[in-house]
Amino acid sequence: MIDSDPGGRAVAAGGPVDRVQAARKWGSLRSQWGAFVLLAVVLFVGSGFYYGPTVLAGTLVAGVALTAALVISGRPGREPGSLPDAVLGWSVVLLCAVQLVKPAGWYLDGWADVTLRALFAVAALLGVVFTRGAGSRRRTAFFALCVLAIGMRALVLIGSPEPRIDMWSNLQHGAAGLLRGENPYSMTFPDVYGGEMLGVPVDAYQYPPLTLLLALPGYVATGDVRASMLLLELASMLMVYGIGLRRLRRRGDQDASWFSLATATLLWAMHPRGLFVLEQSWTEPMITFCLVLFLYLEETGRPLAAACAIGLFASSKQYAVLLLPFVLMVRRDPRVIAAAAATALAVNLPFFLWSPGDFWSDVVLFHLSTPFRDDGLTVNSLLWDVWGFHLADWVGPAAALVAMAACLRGVRDHSTMIHRMVIVMLVLLLASKQAFCNYYYLTASLIAIMLILGITGGTSPAARARPAS
Repeated sequence: MIDSDPGGRAVAAGGPVDRVQAARKWGSLRSQWGAFVLLAVVLFVGSGFYYGPTVLAGTLVAGVALTAALVISGRPGREPGSLPDAVLGWSVVLLCAVQLVKPAGWYLDGWADVTLRALFAVAALLGVVFTRGAGSRRRTAFFALCVLAIGMRALVLIGSPEPRIDMWSNLQHGAAGLLRGENPYSMTFPDVYGGEMLGVPVDAYQYPPLTLLLALPGYVATGDVRASMLLLELASMLMVYGIGLRRLRRRGDQDASWFSLATATLLWAMHPRGLFVLEQSWTEPMITFCLVLFLYLEETGRPLAAACAIGLFASSKQYAVLLLPFVLMVRRDPRVIAAAAATALAVNLPFFLWSPGDFWSDVVLFHLSTPFRDDGLTVNSLLWDVWGFHLADWVGPAAALVAMAACLRGVRDHSTMIHRMVIVMLVLLLASKQAFCNYYYLTASLIAIMLILGITGGTSPAARARPAS
């Protein structure tokens, strides 16, 4: 079961004296687990779109649970965040089983849809074995589920070869153009929406250069940029799982806590909208990868390389700047900031200098000009649906800045860093003019990482003590 001292210390039979203090510092793993499962179901039901107050209410409850996890205490006589193994394991079964009733993607060929549903049925059965089994049987089921997660993602690329979404089209043509020596921010992209989408031209490459650079290897190797996203997300899961194993070995309770670690990993791998995000070519797995790379490099004692990963994270998407201060609160060394800034400049400056006007228009002005959308999973959609008005565009970023300022205090390690990130993301998304499945999927990925770090302990003392040199 999830049964660990959040500071990573070994716990005696009676528990440490500061159990309540530790619980307040780290929050409740129970609330984090509940928020993950609830948000996963909400995203599955509506695919990240507004379908009435009920769907939005589920998102709000998940946000409240995560916020409450900052302050609630563990019950006397129990470790903070303890959950029975059965509850954890059956959560995996639930997330696999619900995917039998709905296609994993919008543009899947018929055979691929049928095959994926059959594989999810197998995954649900393996989840039962994983939950009720023990020893080698449980571990075999875990690794079989991991293989299925990889295979199903590969099947999405084969069964949905040309999704009708500007993200995939722009990445494909941007990668091809970059290989020809063309500036993607000066290119005109094929129209996939019949001229305009809600009044905004769609011929811009509206994402930072790093997304295209990371997508390029997959395009070169397979002809599909999504191959990069698949590999980057799998690498993220593997690195976080590896971090968890290292910490459990360091604490000496690998056997006792392995099930909790494996379950949290599977919750992420079997997220009911993970395949949908991959099919649509959304770039959030790249953002997650950059953050996890930072965590892994810190954990393995390579602080200078970790500082460069911070620069990649800052360059991964525009809203990453709202999350960046939390990373810098963990690593306050001026050399870290310098290395991160140098990396970000190395990635972005060449494209800016290539054509400053085009870069600024696509990366900044495009997003400022996008209108409110009443189908986004936001409070604004609820206001529009019920009362016929929505808040000003600046309210979302302003609310996120307020949340960021309120959450910066007390960030001392990786777990609290990500917890604060999740809260700021939810505030930003709920108050924004538009927010969809990809943004919430990033939030869910962060919750899964937070769960794993909470289960296995805080920031490695060795990683925290080493200077960036």
